[in-house]
Parts: sequence; C-alpha cells; structure tokens
Amino acid sequence: MGQGSHPLMERTGKGTPLAAVVALWLMALVGSPSLAADPPLEDVAIQFHWLNQFEFAGFYMAKEKGFYEQAGLNVTILPYEKGQTDVVETVTSNQAQYGVGYSSLIYDYHQDRPVVALAALFQDSPLVLMVRDDGDISTPEDLRGRKVMFSGDALNSAPIMALLFSHGLLRTDVIKLDHSYNINDLLSGRTDAVTAYISNEPFHMRQQGHGFRIFDPKEAGLSFYGNLLFSSQAEVRDHPDRTKAFVQATLRGWRYAFDHVDETVNLIRSRYNEQNKSADALRYEAEALRDLAFKESIPLGTLDPGKLEKTSDAYRLMGIKLSGRSLDQFVWDGAKQRTRGNLVFSEAEKAFITETRIKAATTTNWPPFSFVDPQTNTPMGIGRDFWQVVVETAGLQSQTTHFSSFINELNALKEKRQDVIYSAGETEERKQYALFTVPYASFPVAIATSKDEHFIPNPSYLEGKKIAVGRNFTAHKMMVEAFPDFDYLPVKNVRAGLEEVTRGNAFAFVDIMPVLAHSINRHGYTNLKISGDTGLQFDLRIMVRDDYPQLLTIANKVISSLSPVQKREILNRWNNVQYQQGADFTRYVPYGIGVLILASVIFTWMYRAKRQAEQAEQALTIKSSDLERTNADLHETMRQLEYSNTELQSFAYVASHDLREPLRMISSYLELLARRHGDKLNGEAHEFIDYAVGGAHRMDELINSLLQYSRVQTHGVPFAPTHSNEIVAAALKNLDTFITEVGGEVTVHDLPPVLADGSQLLQLFQNLIANSLKYCAEDRPPRVGIGARADGEMVQFHVSDNGIGMESQYFERIFEIFQRLHGREQYGGTGIGLAVCKKIVEHHYGRIWVESTPGQGSTFFFTLPKG
Repeated sequence: MGQGSHPLMERTGKGTPLAAVVALWLMALVGSPSLAADPPLEDVAIQFHWLNQFEFAGFYMAKEKGFYEQAGLNVTILPYEKGQTDVVETVTSNQAQYGVGYSSLIYDYHQDRPVVALAALFQDSPLVLMVRDDGDISTPEDLRGRKVMFSGDALNSAPIMALLFSHGLLRTDVIKLDHSYNINDLLSGRTDAVTAYISNEPFHMRQQGHGFRIFDPKEAGLSFYGNLLFSSQAEVRDHPDRTKAFVQATLRGWRYAFDHVDETVNLIRSRYNEQNKSADALRYEAEALRDLAFKESIPLGTLDPGKLEKTSDAYRLMGIKLSGRSLDQFVWDGAKQRTRGNLVFSEAEKAFITETRIKAATTTNWPPFSFVDPQTNTPMGIGRDFWQVVVETAGLQSQTTHFSSFINELNALKEKRQDVIYSAGETEERKQYALFTVPYASFPVAIATSKDEHFIPNPSYLEGKKIAVGRNFTAHKMMVEAFPDFDYLPVKNVRAGLEEVTRGNAFAFVDIMPVLAHSINRHGYTNLKISGDTGLQFDLRIMVRDDYPQLLTIANKVISSLSPVQKREILNRWNNVQYQQGADFTRYVPYGIGVLILASVIFTWMYRAKRQAEQAEQALTIKSSDLERTNADLHETMRQLEYSNTELQSFAYVASHDLREPLRMISSYLELLARRHGDKLNGEAHEFIDYAVGGAHRMDELINSLLQYSRVQTHGVPFAPTHSNEIVAAALKNLDTFITEVGGEVTVHDLPPVLADGSQLLQLFQNLIANSLKYCAEDRPPRVGIGARADGEMVQFHVSDNGIGMESQYFERIFEIFQRLHGREQYGGTGIGLAVCKKIVEHHYGRIWVESTPGQGSTFFFTLPKG
C-alpha cells in the first residue's frame, strides 16, 4: 500500500477506486431508488406456422414497440421453414413456449398432444377457394372431378373440406394436388382451383389484371377460427403469469398494428420481408385481416368454447376421428367466456346505461320468438328472454311497447320512436337505418307441406310449385334473394300460409323452423308436416336504432359472453316441438278374443308402427340434412340429431318389449286353436287364422328390422381395419339356404380391407346380396357379382345382379324407410332393408346409390373408407 493512501482509496485491478465500488455496493444494499436494478427479462420464443407477412404483424409490433419488454419478456421469433417446421412439436417440446396454429389444434388435442388455445387472432379463417372467372366453375358443385390444389393436409384445409362437403362433395370427388403456391398454375389451367388466403392471392390476381371467383366457407355458414395463439399445458401450468403477460402484450401489439397500418407495413418491409411483398400488398392484407380480427364487434382475441365445439362437430362430419374428450382443458382459463357480471364496459357505455331508458318493441304474434300472452298481456318468447338477459346483465333500464304488426314495429324504430326490436333478421334495407348485434340464435328456414309429401332434400324440389310465404317476412326476402324464379304466394301471416297449403292452393309454406313447428302444433294442423329445409339460415339478432352505437356494443358484449349452455337453456324453454310422437302402444286384449279382432289389432299396430317410424325418420332426415348443409349452428343441430336417434331407438325398444311377447302369444294360441279345434272350423275361419298368424310373423320381422335400423349409430363399435373377403364369406354362409332355394350363384372378386364396424358391414353385404337374389327374373336363375376398386381414400364396392331392375325415378326412393316398389304378395320383406344399408354406409362416411335397367338387372354401389 502506497504512502499516504487510504484503504478505501485503493484501486481495483481495472483501475476503479475501491471506495467507489464499496459505495455502489452499499447503495445497492440499502436499495437506492436511482440504482436498483430491474428484474431480468424472461426469455421466451414464438413459432409461426407460415412465412413473415402482415398475418403476424401484432407480434412484430409488440416486440418493436416494447410491449413484450414492458411485460417482462424477451421474445424471440423463430424462423419458419417450409416442409420442415412442425409448430405443435416445437411448442410441446418447449423449443418455443408459444405458437400460432390452425383450428386443427383441436385434432392435436384429441390426439393427446398437450396443447392449450390462448386466443383467436382472427374470428374467421382467411382460407378460401379461388377459381378463374372465365371458366365453367360457378359453384363448388362444379368442382366434381376437377383438380384442386390444397395447402397442408386435410386438417389444415378443414374449412375448404367442410365447404365442399356442404355442397355434396367428398374428398374423393375432386382431384387433390399439392399446392405449388404459384398463382400461374391457376392461370395456366394446371389446376382448376386453389386454396388461398382472402388477404393475399386475390390481391395478386387483381394486380395482374385477372378475374377470379371466391368460394368462402363463411358464406355457407361454416365458421372456423383463423390463427389460434397457443401454448403447451406445461407452460400454462408452470408459468401462468408469464402466459397472461404474453397474451396481453400480443393483443396490445395487434391493436397497435391495425391502428398504425402504414408504420407496421414499413416495419415489415424493412425487417420481416423475406417474401418481398410490396407496400400495397401488405396494406391489402391488413385491411382483409382487420375484418376477420374484429368481426361484428367481437373483442380482439375472443375464444368461444361453443364455436370450438362446432368446429369439432365439423371435423367429425367430415370423417375425422376425434376422441370423446371435453374441450375444457383445451381452452386456457384466461380465454374462456366471461360470465355474467364480469363484463367490462367503457365510460361511454356506463354513461349510456345510467342515463338512458330503452324503449323496446315487440310484436304480439310471432311465436315462439316474440309475442304477448293474451291473458296477462306479458311479452314472451325467445327474443324476449335474450333481451332480458342483456338488460339484467348490463343493468339497463327498459320498457316494452307492443305492436300488432312487424311493419309498424319497424316504422317505429326507423322514426326513432322505439330504440330496440329484440327479435329481427338483418337485411340490407334495414341496415340503412338500424344496427344489428351478433346473432344470439340461428335456425333453418324450413318447408311445411302436406303430410303425404315425401322428404324434400333440397329447395330445387320447390321449383315450378306454388310456395306460400309471409309477406315481407325475413324468410320471404331470403327466399326471393336466393331463389328469385320461384312462384311465390305472399300471405298475411303464418296461419294464413298453412291454410293455403291445407286448401291445396300452395304446395308448401316456407318460414323459420321454430315458427312453423310452433304453429303446426298450436293450431292442430295434423294434416301438415315439416318436410325439409331450404338450406337458408335465419340469424336472430337484436335490432338497434342507428344513433345508439353504445347500446349495440353493450348488447354484443353480453351476447358474446353467453356460453353455449346458457344459450341452450333459453332455447330449451321454447323447444316444445317434437317431430316424432312418443310411443303409445297398448297391451293386447286377452288372447282368447276372436280371430277377426286379433287381425284388426295387428293391422292397427302396423299402421301405428309405420306412422311412428316415418315421423321419427323424418326428424332424423331433417336433422341430417341440417348437418350436411351446416350453416351457423352445427353443435346444436347434432344435439337434436342425437335426441331424434334416441327417440327412434326408444320407440323400437318399446315395440320390441311391449309387442313381441304378445305377438308370440297371439300366433301360438291361434296355431293351438287350429290344431285342437280345427275340425270344428270352416274354411273361412282357417283362412282368418292363417291371415292373423302371418300378420303376427310379419310384425315380428318388422320389429327386428326397426331395431336394426335404430341401432346403426347407437350400438356400433369403433371402426377398425376389416377384411371384406371374410365378411362377405360370412354373409354367404348365412344366406346359404336361401341361395340354394332360389338356385342362385354369387361370384366374389378379391376385395380390399376397409375401416368399418365388422358386424354392420356383415349386415350391409347380407342385405344387398339377399335383395339381389330376391328380386330375380322368372326366366333365368339369379346371378350376383361382388367387386371393388380403389377410389382415392375410399373403396367403391358394387353388388350387381341380373334381376328385374327398376326405373330411374325409383333410384333414390328405394333407400327411404318403408318404401316398396312391389306388393308383399309378389316379394316379401318389410321395406326397411335398403334404408338400413343407407344408414350403415352413411355412418361410415360413405354414400350408396344404384344404377339399373328394367328387365336386365341392378348394380348397387357404395363407398367405405380404406382400411
């Protein structure tokens, strides 16, 4: 130590006075506010599922503007490599803590991959189908047999697959090409259609001066989330605060990006533009994505479990196998819909709630949506109940005025004498003077006809027929817009329309499903039924005067906060319509009753059984049609289908247990009567006994067929690889006696394995082979051939015969339950066998059809998934 020096003035090895070091240490020790260090940033990474573009702008701005840093995070954006990056694997293996994925994350979750959805960055998927506008493709149906370029696998292209499915096309009905991501392939004709992002490819087509046509899943009522922000279960569990901070900072970045588009575009072009996008292309992308991110005033990032359930249902409908797991663990707790009372209103909204008394309007005669109880003069209906939830949740002050007609109601709102109509449909005309909330319920526009009419599978069956509609009703306007060439008969109200059908002045009356069903039941139109739907979907909304934007956002917040369960609770209060009646069978009278009475009882039961089954089948077919055309409420429709299935099964169960034993007793006692006292009976009495015994046997056969029909979807086993050759061999063994009796010959070619329920596949082949043998020609022995060929991801089977054949007008009818082309005396059977075949094939996500020439034979075709 040098002379005259103080120990604290001794320097460190690098020349820093030791005193200064100690002083700094002491200041840190006592927590000097000027020198205390900030906590270190936590390192996390985000993995995108595509190349950099405005699609990920919120992440860029959250990073560049310091939002992540303010949240205590140091965020690294990992590069995406085409064909190499597996986003789910990257996140679940903790190489990145967060990722951006498709709605197919639902499938990953059902495959037990530990993913958790945090937020929906776009309320609708930007994925669309694009074709040139100079060709012969004007609807998705025109793509049958055409070339389509798909990006990713079927899961990532699910919105497009659902769109094709809703138009009657399966994956095997188009020629699937891998996507080249080169728009020139569409222009040159190398492909007929391409999957595209509404925010990207249309810009390039316009820029090059080419016309195009877009098929958007949203226009068919198919809504999938676009770009789900997600994480792993481990990250959410072990770092809940970090997860919350990351989501909040990311959404903040997205708001900034959409509020400062030019600044964001410049940043992307300077730092995140390996695709070399122009400023105009990025601005176009920004505007398109803004519409998807802030759809119908839904808060940014909203993730609705109910919508995810509908997406799951859409996957199942397309044949994608999902587990039975609840989606509860898939949705991050912080993203789940807020419950009533937890909504946050802006200062402007709070002021509106406090200062404004709302004048609500209702019509007196639109059940079950909006009507007034004539005894108590109390407003009632679905719309009233949803409006009451909005009022109670937001704390609004409201009074209701009754109007005898909807026109008067509209005029009152248009003139600002009323503020709200709580049950209305959105039209372009009404949007000129009113605002509309997001839908709180959706219903199909249905078709009511005479009960003698067959099921109407699509609206083209109405062409050339007189169609009654409520004058200026929403359903009327929707029909005219969708089908302008139909022959319409405008009427005053629903009952007037049903009367026109009853009197034969109109073939059908068209209106919203619950309205039709309610009126048919309430007014006792036992001669009418709901025979199908139009494919149109009516969205029920709250209609708000156009100078009350605060009321619109308040109502939207409340409606968006309602869970699917809460919505169903309201709808179920008014769901008093049963399309099939409960089984109402009475016990048979004592067995010693006379033969004629027994025969009468059997005939009566046959009539009831057929009527009950037709009504149940009608409900099933309506619900199945709703699913196939799926519009805005897949989940609820599937629930109703399951209910109808249960009712049909219950009906068959009751028939089996309440009637089979009495039928056995009837036939046994009658046969005993004939044996013991036959010598005392004349020929006519013996004839009656034979008729009654035959009827009892036919009833037993009918019960068996009904049970088979009802159990297709409820008593099956999980699909598994199944050897078709072994199944057909078993079917032939079961039919051996019958084949010998008719002198038939069955030729079976080598058949590939399929993915199926083996017992149902056996029943399918057995029914079709027996059918071919039964309807044989009199002048030649029956010959049956069975073969198959690959058809994309499906196997197409055929069962051909040399029988009597049929006319083309019966090709669809024969697959309907209880449909017979020939009398029972000529050909036996219940009329259910082919309906069972159709149900089995559709349960396996296939289709079945027939080709036939009268006098030469028939060939039944059906498809099943490859094994």
